[in-house]
Amino acid sequence: MSDSFSDKLYNQVYSIYEEFDVYKLIRLIIIVGGYAILRNQASKFLANRQLQQQIDQDNENKGAERIEKLVEKPEAQGDASGVEGNWGWGKKTRGTVKRTQKMIEEHFEKMKAGEVDDDADIADLLED
Repeated sequence: MSDSFSDKLYNQVYSIYEEFDVYKLIRLIIIVGGYAILRNQASKFLANRQLQQQIDQDNENKGAERIEKLVEKPEAQGDASGVEGNWGWGKKTRGTVKRTQKMIEEHFEKMKAGEVDDDADIADLLED
C-alpha cells in the first residue's frame, strides 16, 4: 500500500505537465481567452436583441391600446393628452404645448359665443 491515492494523483498531474511545453501553453491561453471574449460579446448581443424585441412588442401593444381607445371614443383623437404621452419632451416644450392648447380653446370658446369679429380684425389691415 505504498502507492496511495495522493501519490497516484500527483504522478498523473506531473505527467500532464511534463508533456506541456510553451506552445501548448500559448495555445491553451488563446483558446480560453478567445472563449471568454466571444462568450461576453455573444451575451451582450443576445441581451440587446432581447431588449429590442421587448421594445418592439411594447410599441405594438401601445399601438393596439391607442386604436382601441379611438374605437371606443373617436372624439378623443383631438385630445391633447396623447401629445403629453411618454415622448420625452422637456419641461419648456410641455409648457408651450399647454399654453398653445389653452389659447386655442379660449379662441374657440369666443367663436362659439360670437365674440370674435373676424372682419374687424382684418379691417385695420386693409387700405381704402
